[in-house]
Amino acid sequence: MNSSFYINKNKLQIALDAANAGTFSYDVINKKTWWDKQSFALFSVIPETFDNSYESWRKLVNLEDIASVENRLNKALNSKENFFELVYRIQIENNKTRWINVKGHIIRNKHHKAVWIDGLHLNITKTKELENKLLESEARFRSIIENTPDLIWETNTKNQYTYVSPYINVLLGYEPKEILGQSFFSLIPKNERIHLQTILENFFKQQVSISAFESINQHKDGGSVHIETNASPIFDIDNNFAGYRGVHRNITEQKLSKQLKLEKESAEIANTSKSEFLANMSHELRTPMHAILSFSSMGIKKGHSAPIDKLISYFEKINISGERLLSLLNDLLDLSKLESGKLEFNIIRYDLNISLQQAIAEQKNLLNNKQITLSVIPPECSTEAYFDNVKIAQVITNFLSNAIKFSEQNAVIKAEIKADELFSDLGTTPALRLSLTDNGIGIPSDELECIFDKFIQSSKTKTNAGGTGLGLAICKEFIDAHHGRIWAEVNPEGGAIFNFVIPLEQPLKT
Repeated sequence: MNSSFYINKNKLQIALDAANAGTFSYDVINKKTWWDKQSFALFSVIPETFDNSYESWRKLVNLEDIASVENRLNKALNSKENFFELVYRIQIENNKTRWINVKGHIIRNKHHKAVWIDGLHLNITKTKELENKLLESEARFRSIIENTPDLIWETNTKNQYTYVSPYINVLLGYEPKEILGQSFFSLIPKNERIHLQTILENFFKQQVSISAFESINQHKDGGSVHIETNASPIFDIDNNFAGYRGVHRNITEQKLSKQLKLEKESAEIANTSKSEFLANMSHELRTPMHAILSFSSMGIKKGHSAPIDKLISYFEKINISGERLLSLLNDLLDLSKLESGKLEFNIIRYDLNISLQQAIAEQKNLLNNKQITLSVIPPECSTEAYFDNVKIAQVITNFLSNAIKFSEQNAVIKAEIKADELFSDLGTTPALRLSLTDNGIGIPSDELECIFDKFIQSSKTKTNAGGTGLGLAICKEFIDAHHGRIWAEVNPEGGAIFNFVIPLEQPLKT
């Protein structure tokens, strides 16, 4: 043979040694086999003790594998296959297991009968051990997923579920196969979906993590389940976005518990407010009633002897107390009618600036008594609109009387009317705004909204200024009935700013 044959043979042997592979030949007819030294090393067999027979090889194969190995070998020999593969275990020193992979080439005669096999023995123990560890890890991971009280899921780039854990049956009543291929949004009720779909699609487009996202999902039985979702984007080996993997957690009990807690707190606040209201109302009703009874009693006793000016002063005090009592009763009647929808409104075209001037005139004595300066900024727009002058004047009077009540001597109060706009689902509506600014005791920022609730007073006023907590609540009802808006602000210079906005036109019939 020429030198190139030996060179190529040498290279082949080097490659086999590097692959930890041994060669073999097998005479199918005579059941004789021939191994190279590497094969003997793989099987941990001393060549002198091996008689090259089929039975000698058979004794080396693990008893649990021999049946399947022989079945596969015989199937290959009796078919028209030219190549076959076997995988089995053997026992080596120290009772260790080694995995052998056989790759064989079958040589057949002209009748297609197998007569000879040439092949390789490969040591695949490390591969098998790694494969078994992966299978164990997968089984452990699957067990965790299938037994965790959360729904584990994956979606593709089209936001369709590609995997859902069996817990979905507990959470939403479906089998996993019923959900696979469905949209991420398919179990969210339609009225919720419209709002949430846009938000979630933005997450998907940006390929960012989703954290503590709450939604309502539909149970198969028709019920609602509150779910908190946490998820992260997943990427393939080429770093291409492949979808999302995440967890749906049932937070229905927490939501119900939170709702019950809020309702309980709300009820407690309402009870406290009503208790304070009843206490204040008792005081507010008794004070003028006591004055009426006291001065009327004095008038009766001294009616024949007291000077006429003294009797007149008694009647004046009785009148003042009666007016105060009537005002309180009117507030209660107004509130009752508002809540029952029986309070009538007389909507006409009127001048809001005139309503302001009327309210100022009514409060003139109170302004003078505290030497308060009222600054009215001249309006730069038409102040005419459609509204009920009596109701709106009552709102302005309430604003003004509160500003006077909670301002110091020689204070300044500012009133202003200007053009504004109201915003609604129907669009933008031209409107008028009235603002009253004082430098009084002010309102805590966290109470700016609740002071318009029934029976509620600011923490800065309810302990020393009296009142029933109905005035601003009635004002809000009046403004709401005019399709307007009412609110309070903190005056940066100290004190408060009360505002209301009403549209120029009213849909209400006059």
